[in-house]
Amino acid sequence: MSVDEIRNKVTADYGVTVLKVTPMESGTEAKFAVTVMNPGGNWNGAYQVNTIVVDGETGELVIQYGNKGGRQQESAPAASHRTHPRTAQGQ
Repeated sequence: MSVDEIRNKVTADYGVTVLKVTPMESGTEAKFAVTVMNPGGNWNGAYQVNTIVVDGETGELVIQYGNKGGRQQESAPAASHRTHPRTAQGQ
């Protein structure tokens, strides 16, 4: 999928504003890091910005943490220990 197709699919599927779509290095699989912002409103998540990872072929969300293979994975690392996604531009 192209960057514009990824942007349109994420916007339609999740009802968010896509701020940035960045190709990621992931071996042979095409993936994109997509920075999104929740819509405004009177709720705790209003205007919250997150980065999600989507599959480059289907545009579907790639699960980073959670249950996998019948066993529970460890929770996400603390925010102070996280790293930014690797991008094709080396950013």
